[in-house]
Amino acid sequence: MFVWSALVLKGDRNGLLAGIAAGVGGAILWGVLYYCFTSFYLVWLAWGIGAGVGAAVAWGSNGGPDMGKIAVVISVLSILAGWFLPAEVSIIKNITKAKQGLAEGMDDEYMIGCLADEILDDSEGQGHSVTYTFDGENPLDVQMDYSEELWQQATAKWDSMTAAEKEAYRADTRQRMEKTIVGFFSSLRKYNVRRSFDGDNLIFIVLGVVTAYKLASRTV
Repeated sequence: MFVWSALVLKGDRNGLLAGIAAGVGGAILWGVLYYCFTSFYLVWLAWGIGAGVGAAVAWGSNGGPDMGKIAVVISVLSILAGWFLPAEVSIIKNITKAKQGLAEGMDDEYMIGCLADEILDDSEGQGHSVTYTFDGENPLDVQMDYSEELWQQATAKWDSMTAAEKEAYRADTRQRMEKTIVGFFSSLRKYNVRRSFDGDNLIFIVLGVVTAYKLASRTV
């Protein structure tokens, strides 16, 4: 509130508003491009956002160090929003999609497969075998082919359960699998945060912030 009042008194309110508008626009553009071209290298937009915010603040204000600092704050917030929000929305959507797919696919055959996994863990080294195939795209989509003996044991165990026991086992399995799904995407989120401030990414972020300050303070 103090900063806003000071800007009004100095006649630089238009610079603040223009900077915010440019920052929001840049973050939205980043998000749109992220969804349209998910494999596209977007971090260079950090420099563009910084330049856009700095130019907007300079256009609507008298410049100076204070306006430069304000442009830096707006740029940092806009860059972080442009970088993280689209990725976060994508992660949330994928978690929801994975949970829905899990709920829809938990038929009796799936549950027998879960029992087969438990038997395999409990009887490792007793001749049971399972073959894993991976399509190379979705890390959660792993096909498992069990040996005939193992599958028969798991089927017999499933058939011996009462309806209540089957339902309880299904609910427990779903809870464990959902926890695994959330854990996987949480790891992906942490990786994304670490990657954001490495190498070229950090260079473009710094360039964006410095450019915003220089343009807004009119020291270019």
